[in-house]
Amino acid sequence: IRVHMLSKGCPLIGDKLYSKGRNLSKDMSEKVKKIVGNFDRHALHATTIMFTHPINNNLLKLKAEKPSDFLKLEQVLFEH
Repeated sequence: IRVHMLSKGCPLIGDKLYSKGRNLSKDMSEKVKKIVGNFDRHALHATTIMFTHPINNNLLKLKAEKPSDFLKLEQVLFEH
């Protein structure tokens, strides 16, 4: 996912290996640049994942709410 997003010109925030700062736009405010630059993990989240269990073939559906740091990042980006 990370490499494919980069190839489309949309590097992931927090991806130190592939994006290397390419997700910091010149048009961003200093506040946004600071928050984006200090985000210490990949800004990548799946709210729901479904897959078939490899042994019993039951369909598994896992859900996870967005973490608080992700929500804060999302809020800052939507505001600016």
